[in-house]
Amino acid sequence: MVLFLFACDPAEDNSPKRLQIESIGFSGTLPEGMDFGKTGLVATNAVGGSANSQDGSFIYHGLVITDTLSNVSISMDLPQVKYSPAFILGHEDDGSELKQIARQYYAYDKVKQKLRMGDKILYGFNTANADTSSFGIQIHNNTNYTGFVSQGPNQTGSFLKVVELVEGTEPDPVLGSVKTLEVIFDLDIKMYDPQSAVPKPPTKMTGLLRMKYREF
Repeated sequence: MVLFLFACDPAEDNSPKRLQIESIGFSGTLPEGMDFGKTGLVATNAVGGSANSQDGSFIYHGLVITDTLSNVSISMDLPQVKYSPAFILGHEDDGSELKQIARQYYAYDKVKQKLRMGDKILYGFNTANADTSSFGIQIHNNTNYTGFVSQGPNQTGSFLKVVELVEGTEPDPVLGSVKTLEVIFDLDIKMYDPQSAVPKPPTKMTGLLRMKYREF
């Protein structure tokens, strides 16, 4: 495969779990005590592609939130969408070609469909290269270049679900107005160290994650 490159007694509180995170960010526990704060958070989007000679060429969106104070980022890769049966290798370095492909084959309505409320499938160790149904998550410390990924040999007992999806719009200096989606994930996932020379037991990521997709 080729890869291119959010004052009552607690005992009496019966409010839905999703209400505990009101804005872009993460509330919960990260692997090995990694720090993700409540201020200085930035939400961005990325577009990536993959290709192999058997299945063809695919496009996917990545939702990213970054804590600019701790320099830790959390990324969620959405399921891939096939845009060509051919093996297409090489795109413009600035990403403009991939963005154009995404506008045509993986636009707002398709993103909304992938993010509809309910349980989601995690990208697994044995998942096919060209997977069109699974989500993947990564955590990166951009200061010391360490991180964790959900792709590993075992996700038994883990879960990833969308518990809220909020549609909106916001101004854009070029396009005038663009549509947005804010999504809240409830998750309990085993995370693996991809850089370890010796396989290590997974560590946990649990909590609520709120991220944002923005049209481009």
